[in-house]
Amino acid sequence: MYENNIQNIILESIRRKRNILLDNSDWTQMPDSPLNAEKKAEWVAYRQQLRDITIGLDVSTITVWDDLVAKSFFPPTP
Repeated sequence: MYENNIQNIILESIRRKRNILLDNSDWTQMPDSPLNAEKKAEWVAYRQQLRDITIGLDVSTITVWDDLVAKSFFPPTP
């Protein structure tokens, strides 16, 4: 039961960070965004990776959750 709680906390932490990253990159998809088509496409791909981040994710082997581990789950910003 304890392990299940840790896994839920980890997944919730990932989702919370993902949502912040998506919110902070909304501007990249606006019609008046200063990005060229190539850069905008990079942001589209990045945002899709963020949305898909928990699909098939297995956190059962994670025993320590810190910033370094958390960063390893997220794609690099374009």
